Amino acid sequence: MRKPFNIAVGLVLTAAFAQGNVRQDSRPVTITLQAMRLEATLKKLSASTGLQLVASPQTAQDVVTVRWKDVPIDEGLKRLADAVDGSWRTEGQILRLIRTSDQQHLQDARERAYNTEEIRKSIAMRLEQSKAQPAWSPQVADALAIKVAAHLKRFNPNSQYSAWYQNSMNLSQEAPTGRVLTQILMTLDPVELATITTGISTVWSTNPTSMQRQMPPHVSNAIDQFAQAQADWNQALIRHSVQNPTFEGSTYAVSGFGELGHLEEGTPQVATALVKAQRVGELSGISVEFSAYDAKGKRIALSQAYLASEFMSVSDSTVKDTNTPSEPVILVPDEGALIAKRLEGFGRTGGSPLPPDLVARLSQCDVTDPLSWITSPCLVSAAEAKGLNMVACLSDMSMMTGMSDSTKKLRASQFLKRLEMFGHSVQAADGWLTVKPRRPVTTRLTRADRFEMKAYLQRLLQTSPMHLEELAEFALHLPDQQDNFMPSLMAVAINRSTRSFNDSNTLRFLALTTKDQRQRMQGDGLAIRSLSNEAQNCLAKMVFGGYSALQYSPPTTGNPRQGFNQGEYELYSNGILHEPTEALPIGFPDQAYVALHVDSSGVALADDSGARFTSISRAMTARDLAWQRYSQERPDLFPWASHPGQQLNLTNLQFGKQFTMRFEFRFTPVLTMTKSLEEQSPDGNSSGGIASFPEDFRKEYEKSYEEYRKAYANSKPGQFSAPPGQQNIPPY
Repeated sequence: MRKPFNIAVGLVLTAAFAQGNVRQDSRPVTITLQAMRLEATLKKLSASTGLQLVASPQTAQDVVTVRWKDVPIDEGLKRLADAVDGSWRTEGQILRLIRTSDQQHLQDARERAYNTEEIRKSIAMRLEQSKAQPAWSPQVADALAIKVAAHLKRFNPNSQYSAWYQNSMNLSQEAPTGRVLTQILMTLDPVELATITTGISTVWSTNPTSMQRQMPPHVSNAIDQFAQAQADWNQALIRHSVQNPTFEGSTYAVSGFGELGHLEEGTPQVATALVKAQRVGELSGISVEFSAYDAKGKRIALSQAYLASEFMSVSDSTVKDTNTPSEPVILVPDEGALIAKRLEGFGRTGGSPLPPDLVARLSQCDVTDPLSWITSPCLVSAAEAKGLNMVACLSDMSMMTGMSDSTKKLRASQFLKRLEMFGHSVQAADGWLTVKPRRPVTTRLTRADRFEMKAYLQRLLQTSPMHLEELAEFALHLPDQQDNFMPSLMAVAINRSTRSFNDSNTLRFLALTTKDQRQRMQGDGLAIRSLSNEAQNCLAKMVFGGYSALQYSPPTTGNPRQGFNQGEYELYSNGILHEPTEALPIGFPDQAYVALHVDSSGVALADDSGARFTSISRAMTARDLAWQRYSQERPDLFPWASHPGQQLNLTNLQFGKQFTMRFEFRFTPVLTMTKSLEEQSPDGNSSGGIASFPEDFRKEYEKSYEEYRKAYANSKPGQFSAPPGQQNIPPY
């Protein structure tokens, strides 16, 4: 029988370590280490083995956890090197865990191959589904229109029920836009699609600009067939009165079925077809959009699909299907269970705020890794339940496995299945459980720096509000929420979510500009070409990314309608020029510039939690506050105001200042983009109600409220609904 390794022996392995292979040393080690950075893990292992184990810059920040029971030293170290795709190198008496350039290239190649295969499988699955569809005909169009009409009547924007959206995507695949998108996807190279990263969209066109790629030439037949089918489809939609859904007075635009509300008879003439693709997150796959336009640039149809989306398939129903009744329920530490409850629903539906001592320890994320509270204890428990030794390299996305109170009800195999669904490879063989990210390169690039995150969380815990310059620096050095939820989840966990509506790219843009540049922006404006390459790249993401906000905005000289052209407006709002690579076909023109407008004003700060002002839900001017109060008092006229996400506790208000930085980017004489950053500061002297607010604010509020009361005195319920794709008409 093996005896536990004697720490006092202090042996040092001096044999050469090559590609993770260690000279045999069968002395057993029993140790469990929760998730921590590899450099910290190796310090712990050094203390337990007497070896001098260190990390290299390439591996130091990998987050690992181990569970070894009577494991020979050489075996454990080889398994650890394999988990991080690294190898051991001897430097005198030091053993360094490195990742060579060849190993990094191999990681990159494997990740690209994995992404490519997932996209290929996703396209193949879509093709297989299309084979089950009946051949297109006017009769098929009629039957589908009836289904779509019934489907749209069940629309509820407040529902969290994903089945409606899944059914919507399934039905849209049967429509002409969905069918042609499937045909076009079959012509695109999965390898090319796999190279798409988050931030910048890739666009293929039948008539490409210099910002676009050429659509495969043999898609022309598919587009011709689409135009003929679309004529049948428009007729069926008109015949069965299919319209965009209306819910509680508001009309919502739903894509994938046609230009509902703007249908025309006859066969549309497609002059330009576009396919736009963007990676929308580490696990969310590739969003692919098809759109078609006539010779005048009017949009004929729009449809969307998702390829290789692991995140969309994540659900506890899938986990529950794992049949493991003989396994014990995994053990979640008491504090981990509290955190899991708090994080459920990103804190909106979760448990109470955490105890102050736990909050303090959570903020020390350089000492106690965020993954060590729930994820790694569950993983260790799963390994123990299966009687396996374990080594794991975890991505930050694995934190999502512990976002639900249901975690404490899972069995070992169920938890491992959940870990797989959040982007990990899980293998059990030869008495070992090995867990690795499927996308190790992306994991490394999007990992939240633990020291930077500690500074962020501890700054949130201070009583003074965070200034825009501070938020900008954190946005620059922490990953975007689209790539990594961890910083946002940790802010929720410590009950200090900023609830910021500030766009992260705009914050980064602020951080990438100098004070001198911002002063010039406030003067005559600053040429975009004079910005740094980093700032221009950030701006490119704002313009050519998935959430572009380009606006048709001709210059005026006092008259708001001067220079306004309705035809141009339609092209930019819903036509071909709505696509940024069409509106800016050569990128940023030389004459493009940015102006900065700065403002400070008094506002009412609302906190919808009812607690002290640890987060701000809404900052309202006097007129905004008057409208909020009046609309909440008149749900008969404005039913949307009674939605949970719209209502505010107007008895718990605090007066403060709002500082606003508004960047106005002017690209052409008629094309702009405006991005605003806001910073709120409670004054600390007035809270609880408007009676304590400054007199000028109260007078403006009372005046505005009276104007709204008179304006809507004769209004009737049900008369206010918005045109498709627009906001509600009020307030006057």
